[in-house]
Amino acid sequence: MSLRSAVLALAATMLLTACTASGTPEVRSSPTPRAEAPIRMVGGESLLTCADHEFPVSAMVDGIEPRTPAADIVKTLDDLVRRAGMDAPLGLSKYGVRPGEWKVLAEDADSLLVATGRWDERGPGGRAHRVGLEKQGDRLRVAGWGDCRLEPVPTDSAGWAMVTASATDLDPDATSVPVRVTEVECASSRDPEAHLHEPVVVETDESVTVYWTAEKPTGPQKCPGNPLADRVIELAEPLGDRTVLDGSTWPATPVT
Repeated sequence: MSLRSAVLALAATMLLTACTASGTPEVRSSPTPRAEAPIRMVGGESLLTCADHEFPVSAMVDGIEPRTPAADIVKTLDDLVRRAGMDAPLGLSKYGVRPGEWKVLAEDADSLLVATGRWDERGPGGRAHRVGLEKQGDRLRVAGWGDCRLEPVPTDSAGWAMVTASATDLDPDATSVPVRVTEVECASSRDPEAHLHEPVVVETDESVTVYWTAEKPTGPQKCPGNPLADRVIELAEPLGDRTVLDGSTWPATPVT
């Protein structure tokens, strides 16, 4: 290398260092997109999670055959409707729980996750809830009920990060798309920079789905809100009129 080339290289390095140290946040770009969603599969189906239970997509359509007698589940749901009154889970008849109003999504040695109302492969409908039941000897106890934030189960046992973007940043001519990323799980407001993994970006003719995961926090965590990190996603071709989707939910939802 000539003396002049060495001086120019040194000057460029010093300029880059000065810009980084000036206090302006560095916006990192993602690497070349990979084509396969990082979602765990079972029997050829995506594995989903809700309320700490895991189940395949088909369970939301047909349910699973529980080991717990159906009569015990119906009795427990009937008792819940009578006790809860107007606050009872959606989709259950107050005149007696009927077949077709509920299905079991998942069951383990200690508990069941029951879907009430209308569910399909996209999840709960407008009048639907999930109910958690705990096994206590030969009895069932209601652990709680409410809405279900469906998530796919990541392949790397990580936690999901949510992706958002400004409409003004979704330039149809751009191959570099600015987004903001925040951890979904409670993380005591830690800085996400050191914990975010590299994203997986799946491009089709109709959409760009961004799957972003983060290292799971260990130990008890507080939930005051998680900070945002600025990132740039690199696309294989201009965005065009394709919809940018956040893959941390099921189904993936348009970024907002």
